[in-house]
Order: sequence, then C-alpha cells, then structure tokens
Amino acid sequence: AEERPHDKEARAAWRAERAAEAQAADKAARRKEKEHAAALKEAFAADAAAAAVVRREHKQPKEGGSVRVTIGSADKPSERKLVVLARSPDLTELLKAGKAKLRLKKAAGARLAGEGGRWVRSTAELADGD
Repeated sequence: AEERPHDKEARAAWRAERAAEAQAADKAARRKEKEHAAALKEAFAADAAAAAVVRREHKQPKEGGSVRVTIGSADKPSERKLVVLARSPDLTELLKAGKAKLRLKKAAGARLAGEGGRWVRSTAELADGD
C-alpha cells in the first residue's frame, strides 16, 4: 500500500485516487452480487420446476409425526448436526433449528445435499434421515 503523501496537493490527489478505487470496488461487488442473485433465482426456478414434476410423480407428502434431518451450512460443509423436527408445510422450524445449531446469523434457504441439491420447501416432503 502506498504511503499517504505529506504535501497538501499530493494528499488531495491521493485521496481522490483512493476514493475512485473504492467506488470501482463497490461497483464491481454490486455487479457480482447481482449476477449471483440472478444465478440463484434461475437455479431456484429450475429446481421448483423439477420439484413440481417429482411431486406429481411421487405420493403426497407425509403429514404429522416428526422427521430426522441432518443439517449443515454451505460455508462449513464438514460441520453437520442431526435435528428432529415436527413435519410442517413450511421451513420455519427447520431454518430456526439450523440457525441455532450451526450458530448462523441468517439462514437463506434449504437444499438437500448430494446430487443436484434440490431446494426444500417443507419438512413434510423430507424422508427420515435426509
């Protein structure tokens, strides 16, 4: 990193350069974030379509009872925890348990690990041990 100049005019030019670099970095980060969001949206739409086909082919989701789920974070795939949850039509309990067990600040969504990693929309559609 360059050292800050002592001359007043040179320091002003140095600050302007740093500000321009910071703005360019912010702009690149926002662009990358937009591209990532678009890719996630596309993947989510594809998974939703695939899940709709699978749901039509398979029997209806189970109701009532509980399901054992092994959860893990995308950031730390080696850290996994087993939780037992009541089956429900949404993911609120799964996400809440995931945040608590894995000490996450926020849980964005849930995917099945393994081949394809399809998105999960309810705990009712999970098989025991997923």
